[in-house]
Amino acid sequence: MKSIVYAFLNLNRMSVNQLVRERTLMPIKILQRRIEDVVLDCRILRYPKWMNTDRAMVAADIKHAIKIGCFLAPDESRDPNSYMTAQNHAARVAWLIKFANLEKVTITIAENKVVDGNHRLSACIYSKIKVINCVVIPTISKVSVIAA
Repeated sequence: MKSIVYAFLNLNRMSVNQLVRERTLMPIKILQRRIEDVVLDCRILRYPKWMNTDRAMVAADIKHAIKIGCFLAPDESRDPNSYMTAQNHAARVAWLIKFANLEKVTITIAENKVVDGNHRLSACIYSKIKVINCVVIPTISKVSVIAA
């Protein structure tokens, strides 16, 4: 399944079409992709590795977090680039496994890198979900207007 969604604010259909032709409005492609293809394309070994962490998270970390009931809910006030231990990442993934509908989550990919949704992807990998929704951002775009 493949679809294209256009992000816009207060634009009529004619304006959207014109902006797309002018390449000033970026089409956002939402694809359903097999997780194994995402993992291969993004060169992910087992689970995504975050930059600011003590070590790579492993399945045992997630299993342990679920077993002891250690769930870390999303927190919009937390800086996504701040330091988190592998156990905290696992607790975040465990929360998603326990409370999210993983068949409906979406991740964002740009230049064959997951730029948003590493915890969601990890939860899907652990849960053996087969497909995931992916927003694919074009690597070359002349975007000047994006709004939601």
